Amino acid sequence: MTDLARRALSALALAIVPLLLNLSATALPHSGERVDSISAVSSESTWEVLDYRHVVVTLDSQQRYLLTLSHMCPKLAVAAKLGISTSGDAVYAGFDYITADGERCLIKGISRLRV
Repeated sequence: MTDLARRALSALALAIVPLLLNLSATALPHSGERVDSISAVSSESTWEVLDYRHVVVTLDSQQRYLLTLSHMCPKLAVAAKLGISTSGDAVYAGFDYITADGERCLIKGISRLRV
């Protein structure tokens, strides 16, 4: 079995188990208020993939956001490269998306996390 086949099988297994158990793969952080947009993500920002529909983006020590995607993105947890679209100098829920190894995943919602 090739490395790519192993990664794909692992991603598939991680996607199916939470569905079978009707649980999220990871407990989500407690979010605060929903926001329509955040400032553009920079090279200084950090990412934490929680599961196939949730990513935490930290812009700086005082700005952390939970991004909820519109659908499950199987490549998200195993992607070698993540990207995020911007509209001008901001990222908008319902318009912008995360790209995981070429797979585009629409950002459905953005919530500010308590720091």
